[in-house]
Amino acid sequence: MADRYSLITSGMLVRRSCFLTVPRFRTDFFVDWVDNDFCLKLRRSGVRVVLDRSTRLPHSIGDGHTHRLLFWKVRVLRYAPWRRYWIARNGLILFRENAAAFPGWGLEYVLYMARTVVTMAAFGPDRLTHLRAFGTGLAHALSGKVAARYLPSGTLYDGDVPPS
Repeated sequence: MADRYSLITSGMLVRRSCFLTVPRFRTDFFVDWVDNDFCLKLRRSGVRVVLDRSTRLPHSIGDGHTHRLLFWKVRVLRYAPWRRYWIARNGLILFRENAAAFPGWGLEYVLYMARTVVTMAAFGPDRLTHLRAFGTGLAHALSGKVAARYLPSGTLYDGDVPPS
């Protein structure tokens, strides 16, 4: 067992009592960072977030590709541009809300986002489209906007109200 700041929600077990004291999953995130937000809320309320290392759950996150960089193998996850937007937007919002309370998590976030940008720029297909989506997501995290063009086809946002 190991304490964590957050875990992915796939395969997560949560005591029923936690849902009585902690706000549920936020709908404004739509996708990406929803699980981090929930886990950080649990931690703020004094609940431990624990990884059971003996449990294995096969789960795929993105389309993974391995690249060689000198002596290292670099594993890169590829996503559609709309996912890059939401990763950037929701991640920065969550960082602004939680980095002061959880500086260790904040450092993990900064390192993750830096690695994301570097691997996207170095190894990603259609780099400019993906970097533009990521940059727009960061800008919208600061401005409070949401871009309808970054919603997957057939998706409505936050209570079935299309964004402007």
